[in-house]
Amino acid sequence: MKMRLVGCMMIAVCVFGFVQNSEAGKHKYFQVAELTAKGGANEVKLNKVKEASWLMIHAIEGNVVINTIVLREGAKKTPITVATKLTKGQKKEVSLGGRKSLTGIRISNTGGGKYRVYLKK
Repeated sequence: MKMRLVGCMMIAVCVFGFVQNSEAGKHKYFQVAELTAKGGANEVKLNKVKEASWLMIHAIEGNVVINTIVLREGAKKTPITVATKLTKGQKKEVSLGGRKSLTGIRISNTGGGKYRVYLKK
């Protein structure tokens, strides 16, 4: 009887792990911009509203300093202080504090390097 119970529990754990991994795979990052950190701010206009709860910056060349990200949801603007320095290959994930319907993103930056901006639901 114990073997059957242990066997059923193992099957349940495997099925739960499979479902959990399937759910995680649904929400992957998608690229919305490739920019140069030239000082000042870069504006990313989204052609249509993008639903997102996470943003990622990926430095692809040189040094990139990200100071502030301003999320635009129509007329509403939400600033997020990031204050991070990235070198080539480094990434920074930023929680948006829940799902947002973004119409644009303004990124205050410097450093001269190039970086990509990604969003995830």
